[in-house]
Amino acid sequence: MTESENTAKDIRPGLDLSVKRAEELLKGVMIPPQPTILVNVLNERSKPDPDLERIGDIISSDVALAASMLKVVNSPFFGLRRKIGSIHHAVRLLGLGNVVNIASGLMLKAAFADQRGPFMDAFWKHSSRQAVVATMIARETRVSSAEDAYAGGLFADCGVPVLRRRFANYSELYAQAQIVTDFTFTEYEEEEIGTNHAVVGYMMAHGWMLPDVLAQGILQHHDPVDQFHGVGVDADSGAQLQAVLHATLYVCRVLDGLPVTKEWSEHGEAVLAFLGVNDSFVDRMVTEVRALPPEALQAI
Repeated sequence: MTESENTAKDIRPGLDLSVKRAEELLKGVMIPPQPTILVNVLNERSKPDPDLERIGDIISSDVALAASMLKVVNSPFFGLRRKIGSIHHAVRLLGLGNVVNIASGLMLKAAFADQRGPFMDAFWKHSSRQAVVATMIARETRVSSAEDAYAGGLFADCGVPVLRRRFANYSELYAQAQIVTDFTFTEYEEEEIGTNHAVVGYMMAHGWMLPDVLAQGILQHHDPVDQFHGVGVDADSGAQLQAVLHATLYVCRVLDGLPVTKEWSEHGEAVLAFLGVNDSFVDRMVTEVRALPPEALQAI
């Protein structure tokens, strides 16, 4: 089986062509390979009895990564009572899932270190805030795990920096896509460049061997499917994460004063019902996020 077939084989019908088209458009553009440290961490994590000390050793071997991780771990977002001084302590206290997610996010940022400037500064702040908001929504609604929500918020837009490498005008296109209301964000991208950041992010998630539930969440975070029925806490993890991500995007748009998107106009009511909340919950989330100090939004 080819790499392309491997990439596309488990996505819902109709999107495999989008993946293949994205691969064609991105020929010659570097999608960052999975970092060696992440390979080693995930290999250890996949064992029946992961060695937490070994994982601490792997992360600690990269001094810059370890220092950045400790900065994030000790930020107000995690609300720890005492400062953590070592990665090994972080692994034991926060758990393997949290530590892997933080490390993955930091390595994602490092993978695009060549891209600098106001757009990317704003992009990383946006991604970090999405991770915080998604985690808050997951904890409040108890729909999706906080770990999945954190990773989903952080990686949802990971295809954006890749597209900036390919298309010189992508920053301007991105800004315009934020304000259109007659297309979804990804529909607008498709019209303009023939692919979209959700598909590219899905490809990157598979290349980094991230969990399938996360890859699917990335793929469909602007593309609600008809699955938000019944009680969200009883649904499968994929639908749960996608509902949290859709609500997260809406909360973040309200925070930024952006117009209601086509997808939220069509599916927002169903998403909120699936989460077991209503519009007042969105208002409360917006108020709570606005009250957070800037350092509390430092998810990476």
